[in-house]
Amino acid sequence: MQAAASDRPRLMVAAIDFGTTFSSWAYSFNNDPGRMFCKNWNSDQYISMKAPTTILFQPDGKTFEAFGYEAENSYAKIGEESEEALNSWYYYRQFKMKLYNGKITRDLEIQDEKGHTLPAIQVFTAAIRYLKDDLLKEGRQGMMDGDLKESDVDWVITVPAIWDDPAKQFMREAAIGAGISSERMTISLEPEAASLFCKENRLQKRLPSWSDDVVLGAFQPGEKYIVIDFGGGTVDITVHEVLESGDLRELHRASGGAWGGTTIDMAFEQRILGSIFGEEILREFRSAFLYDYLSLFRDFEVKKRKIQPSKNSDFSKTTPDNFVIALPVILTELLEEKTGLGLDDVIAQSKYSDQIKMIRGNKLKVESSLMAELFSDAVNNIVRHLNDLLCNSHLSHIKTILMVGGLAESPCVQHNLKKFFPQMNIIVPPEPSLAVLKGAVLFGHKPKSIVERVSRYTYGTSITELFDHRKHPLEKFYQLEDRQICRDIFDIWVSSGDAIKCGNFSIKDVYYSSHPDDEYINVRIFASTQKAPRFVTDDGCIMLGKANIELNMGVPYHERKVEVEVTFGDTELHLKAREVATGKLTRASFDLIG
Repeated sequence: MQAAASDRPRLMVAAIDFGTTFSSWAYSFNNDPGRMFCKNWNSDQYISMKAPTTILFQPDGKTFEAFGYEAENSYAKIGEESEEALNSWYYYRQFKMKLYNGKITRDLEIQDEKGHTLPAIQVFTAAIRYLKDDLLKEGRQGMMDGDLKESDVDWVITVPAIWDDPAKQFMREAAIGAGISSERMTISLEPEAASLFCKENRLQKRLPSWSDDVVLGAFQPGEKYIVIDFGGGTVDITVHEVLESGDLRELHRASGGAWGGTTIDMAFEQRILGSIFGEEILREFRSAFLYDYLSLFRDFEVKKRKIQPSKNSDFSKTTPDNFVIALPVILTELLEEKTGLGLDDVIAQSKYSDQIKMIRGNKLKVESSLMAELFSDAVNNIVRHLNDLLCNSHLSHIKTILMVGGLAESPCVQHNLKKFFPQMNIIVPPEPSLAVLKGAVLFGHKPKSIVERVSRYTYGTSITELFDHRKHPLEKFYQLEDRQICRDIFDIWVSSGDAIKCGNFSIKDVYYSSHPDDEYINVRIFASTQKAPRFVTDDGCIMLGKANIELNMGVPYHERKVEVEVTFGDTELHLKAREVATGKLTRASFDLIG
């Protein structure tokens, strides 16, 4: 007799790496966690391990049409047949960055390529649902009996480590909307996942391309290293130590910024193509000939990771090796139609006339020195950030940098990090763009592999005290019946920079009903970038969200109090509440989204 779904043991862990520019999935079975099955995506030109994070909805704005390369190609085909029809479809790309450093609400709307808006939760949910369903479909095809149920799978969703707590909750709710059970889901931080994967595997130490590769073993207990995850939208940086148990602990809170690969794409389009063709022609090219536009940038995505620097120079003194990329014929035709000039003539008149040439086959040849400049903003931001990190006394002795993500393959990025940090060992694993995805699968099998994290923020709640004229500002004074009260005091639970044992560090507070008719207690949760804020209204403080705790109206009013426990150190905050009078857990929701 077949076991009920709820009684069946978990068969596999599946991970969805939801990226700014590219996404994919992977899974492995419980009996062989290290044997990963990854999706192969088929574009028109090549087989890829990831697909563009692009989604297409039909003109009704509700019906999902396609994801990834299929979405790009379908949208481009619609445009070729009718530009008017194109304007009615909803086409979203690189929308993940909408959750970075912005106010997240449940009614948040995001714009597509044509300025149409849809609820952000609809777009994210549809993308996750596609990836989930695609994984299950291929997983069933790979099993002997094809018997794979959603309840057989534990799911892992990746997010940048520098995302705040509301963004993580948003991704969880989008995944729930996509049909993934909250009880079967774990949020994984991207650089942590990559670190787990690399810790367990033989690595390749890649110095600049003219040096020999050196094969290293897996990280050993006691080793400390900086992890840099070069994503499409963001660069995440964290610091880990391998413990004697083989587990990892974080030595410094996750940090980083919006310095990912899309900054290089934009620099190429604006500085190089823009200097030749101008904004108006590029805008028309993208609008009317989207397929050619996409083909151009797919080619650029592959080639930008191979741009070579010279041995001993900065951005302005690279080798004379040239970067060659084929231009769509329609783009040069548009140039001639709009300006009456050929591409050779326009290049000769541009400010890059000595660095860009037109060669046979409608190809553009660009000196590597100019191409390397496109990396300057991203690399300089990373270098400044690493310098700041290494100024911390407890990190200054670290000698290893682990590079993952698509741009970790770039000799240009590798060279410049080695140039600015010659004392460091620069390590890049094979297929660095898959390190996060594969590490997320391992994290799903061993979610307690990270035993200690460092808090990014100071967390707490708002309390009152009896007013003390010697230490409290007058603007915080108010009279409550016969008492003089100071309001808005930041009651700190955990401070930014505190090391926290994962899953074990909890804060407990008792809260009382303030009125006999109250059915809920609302506990406001605050976060701050300051280590020791005095008031919840100080600069750098925000109200993160609220905990709504249900009261037992059968308990006498004066005994109606609950003990609230908030657990820190995991990838998300967790809250539970217990009735003091009965000892029973009560219903509590932790809402961080406005």
